[in-house]
Amino acid sequence: MRWLPSAPVGPAVTIRQLLDHTSGVYDFFSNRSIDLALLGAKRRVWTPALDLRYVKSPYFAPGAGWRYSNTNYVLLGLIARRAGGASVPAQLRARFFEPLRLLSATYQGAELPRVPVAHAYTFATSSATARPIDQSDGTAIAPFTSVTTAAGDAGALAASSWDLARWARALYGGRVLRPESLAAMLDVSRTAAFSPPRPYGFAVQQVTVGGWAAIGHDGRLIGTRAVIRYLPESRIAIAVTANQWRTDPDRVVAALVGIILPPPVPPSASPAPTP
Repeated sequence: MRWLPSAPVGPAVTIRQLLDHTSGVYDFFSNRSIDLALLGAKRRVWTPALDLRYVKSPYFAPGAGWRYSNTNYVLLGLIARRAGGASVPAQLRARFFEPLRLLSATYQGAELPRVPVAHAYTFATSSATARPIDQSDGTAIAPFTSVTTAAGDAGALAASSWDLARWARALYGGRVLRPESLAAMLDVSRTAAFSPPRPYGFAVQQVTVGGWAAIGHDGRLIGTRAVIRYLPESRIAIAVTANQWRTDPDRVVAALVGIILPPPVPPSASPAPTP
């Protein structure tokens, strides 16, 4: 592609396809050999160049399907560096973190944490009595340095659930993007033909929570899970983070919505025509 001529992607891949996961670019985290590299040296700092070594052949031709790929965000980060003239962490802080006063938000591996970051835990078995296994490498980076820096622009951020909810209200409520950019981000029609698991725009999912329409995204790294949901009708934002994989944050979101809002009233049936 024009912005990244040396990247291992075809010249036909567009930025729009990277944003909505129709690029077909292989997800480097799906390469099984990366697990040994990440777990074998948990304090190693990774770079986008290292990530891209684990990219295999495309899943499909650009624009011919839909498949989530962390590589898309790594490539978008490289483009953002060139277009913005500064690192992604620096741009995020100057454009969003500071103006929106997201005080806990930190780009791990590039910034020191503003607040303590919770350790991440996994379990050897699914037993309820299984003991949690701390994934920390002894540094301030969670879950641990190699996997977090490998995620990079695809998932190195850490923030409190409070700040994630504030970010959702600002982003989806129209305080961050121009109206036309927000509309493009929320447009799921371009990916509908490929039937993604959830209607998908530019890094945003459309879902239903407690009967209410919602938008947002979920994510995970080893031993961590998080989800953001924004309900446009009520302008309510909910973010749930977990430092283990057993809890599905969406279930917590649904429970919270059930407490905050009543079930939506179904539209009344149209009256029968008068004979």
